[in-house]
Amino acid sequence: MTGCLARHLALAAIALFGAAQAHAATIGVPEGLGPWGLSASLPQDQRGIYVNLAEAIAERSPVPVEIRFVPYGRMLQEVKSGELDYAFGVVGPAVQEAGPFLTIVGKVPMVAVARQGLALKTLADLHNFNEVGFLRGGSCGALVDSDTAIKRVAQDSYESAIRKMAAGRLDGWCSVKAGFTYTLGTIKLDAPLGDQIDYGEVKIGFQVTSAKAESAEARQMATLVDKIVSDGVAGQIFTRYVGAPYPP
Repeated sequence: MTGCLARHLALAAIALFGAAQAHAATIGVPEGLGPWGLSASLPQDQRGIYVNLAEAIAERSPVPVEIRFVPYGRMLQEVKSGELDYAFGVVGPAVQEAGPFLTIVGKVPMVAVARQGLALKTLADLHNFNEVGFLRGGSCGALVDSDTAIKRVAQDSYESAIRKMAAGRLDGWCSVKAGFTYTLGTIKLDAPLGDQIDYGEVKIGFQVTSAKAESAEARQMATLVDKIVSDGVAGQIFTRYVGAPYPP
């Protein structure tokens, strides 16, 4: 092989590698939102449910995958714009507006919480609350999302909402139970919260940006995620953080 040919082959290989990297599939994961996404600097089994699911995909994917930590409140916007190709999230109409869901990875229970001094025995009691917080970019499930008598107000994080309730500045809260209980266990409150009730469950799904929804890559990703679920890998990841596999 001549030196000139070798150089051409080396440059071609570099170009192909660069193209592959440029076209890596991006999976968005939340940063600082336990137990769903925490930080890339943590050990692998402590980075969060969505992060570990994304890592399981990356390990098995035939196409390059880039896992990108972003603030949770920006994830839907970036899926909608195509800055992110894929993400995990609660399945619901508002979330699906950003991009369709390819497949389901689990079903998780919901919780409603009141500040101290307010009665919360059924979801109908939320009608009497001045403000009921929910996670910005998230969902309270169809039972609450569709009830226009509940005055829902988006909050930036579980922690800020919990602290507002403890201080009496937010009447109530609704969210996926795992996120609320995980965060409550990590902070120290000066005042207790009030009643809590479990209600229903919502699906956690794997979402794709609309531009890629019908692509071969998206179909390949959906098949891969289904395999991770059927093999029990997804259940093991959920169990590690919340003590239950939460199967679809």
